Amino acid sequence: MKKKLAVVKVQCKTHPSRPNDNNDLEEGPFGTPNTIRELVDKFALPEVVDQMADLNDAQLTWDSFGTFLQSDHQLLAYIKKMNHLKLESSRVQENLQAKVDRIQERTTEANHLLEEKTTEVGILQEALQKGELILAGS
Repeated sequence: MKKKLAVVKVQCKTHPSRPNDNNDLEEGPFGTPNTIRELVDKFALPEVVDQMADLNDAQLTWDSFGTFLQSDHQLLAYIKKMNHLKLESSRVQENLQAKVDRIQERTTEANHLLEEKTTEVGILQEALQKGELILAGS
């Protein structure tokens, strides 16, 4: 049975000997060989390093190249997925905008119809009042 590996996020200082400050951002997190060595020491899996050390040079080179290509393919796949999601998002946004436009048109039509009906009701109320006055006067 294979052991499952866990990924753990560890917060590290850019330079262990001094506190982080804004100057570290300009230099970059991998600015010195010591920093890189410290990261390798903290995150390298000894069993994997031992397995790789047992490989012959050609196999080690091909494995490294394969890892590089796989990483490259993963990056391309993420970029393709991101572009697909952007396109899908754009389509959804266009569809929603079309629905908003239709609702605004219907609202404008309903407001116009409401104004017409309100005017009609006003005219009918005036006519009704005149008719009541005439009936009351006779």
